[in-house]
Amino acid sequence: MTDRKRMLGLLPRLSAIVLAAAGFAAGVAFGQQGRPVAAQEATPEPTPEHLIPVEDQELLYPIWQAYDLIRRGYRDPDDEGVSANGLINGALAGMATALDDPNSYYIPPSEMQAFDRRVSAQTVGLGMGVGTDEETGAVYVTRVVDLSPAAEAGILAGDIIVGIDGEDVSGLTQNEIVERSRGPEGAQVTLTVERDTVRLDFTLTRSVIDRPVVNSAIIDDIGYLRLEQFAARSRQEMDAALATFTEAGVTGLIIDLRGNAGGTSGSTVEVASAFIPEGRIFTEDFGRRDRVFEANGDLAGVDLPLVVLVNGRTQSAAEAFSGAIQDYDLGTIIGVPTFGKGTVQTVEGLANGGALRFTIARVLTPSGDSYHVTGIQPDIVVEAGDGPGDQQLDAALGFLRELAEQPDATPEATADGA
Repeated sequence: MTDRKRMLGLLPRLSAIVLAAAGFAAGVAFGQQGRPVAAQEATPEPTPEHLIPVEDQELLYPIWQAYDLIRRGYRDPDDEGVSANGLINGALAGMATALDDPNSYYIPPSEMQAFDRRVSAQTVGLGMGVGTDEETGAVYVTRVVDLSPAAEAGILAGDIIVGIDGEDVSGLTQNEIVERSRGPEGAQVTLTVERDTVRLDFTLTRSVIDRPVVNSAIIDDIGYLRLEQFAARSRQEMDAALATFTEAGVTGLIIDLRGNAGGTSGSTVEVASAFIPEGRIFTEDFGRRDRVFEANGDLAGVDLPLVVLVNGRTQSAAEAFSGAIQDYDLGTIIGVPTFGKGTVQTVEGLANGGALRFTIARVLTPSGDSYHVTGIQPDIVVEAGDGPGDQQLDAALGFLRELAEQPDATPEATADGA
């Protein structure tokens, strides 16, 4: 029997190894110390549902062949050897990279705990959120929590993180940078950021961060509500703020979504349903089918002129909410075009303990428009400005004060959108 036929015969039994190694097609691999092992020792025996379909075995043969050749014949110039796990992790990362989508990536087993860690109201950290620039891959600060170590040190939203404790991290993923920045309460970390092409060093002391999802205030006679993210308790905290506004008799409402990186679909529906009485809030387009998310009927009873503040760091669920408010003509969007992340990702666990995060759908507004890349376009464009103060917030306040003087200023929602 030829080697080719022998290996093709082994493919069904070694499906986990072959599938894991498929990323070699993207040309990514790395070696670590380890001894050659039989493929059967590298993964549990696959169950029948994990077997590679016969029609795919010929296609996947070069993948298995490359893995086998490297394991049996490669000589590491540094004489450190090559590990099977190293090859598999590199291969999977390569497969995700081949998608050419910054929102799709491989999560190795060593990073799963950090990835799975849910954001809580109180956590030890630096007090800032981060995001990834789709064009450059750079990891940047999306928001800074008031009175946090990041705020006190002088970190600003928009700063690009390029170093941690003197080590260059400009090529690392968002998850890798977050994990490296973690540590015990009271421990210090030095962040190097790039701001307007200038590199700056900041030393921060990790502390307990009490981070509410919603921050609110009454500015003169207008209710101001800053929504940090669309999370499980967003609607609850928002309702509490709205009740305070109603009791105070405010004449207008501002929802500030600047720097909001998004959140869950369920929370988006809950928050949007406070203002939209019925109808579609957004649609997930999977290509062959759609999943429609509609208002749940839980209105907050708010009958006020509404402004939604957005900027270039308003992303994902925050864009879906803004698009729904705009389509139903329930408020005025003020600021600059949003980030343009109009896609949905899923995270699927793999046999090696890692996971693959990849895009599965695009998001459409109630009127059926996609905002991916282009973003949500404001009704009134107001730049942030370089001077002191908050020009966008000032514009929203001025707009609402003028609108409050006009009778019947608040538009009514329609069931079918714009």
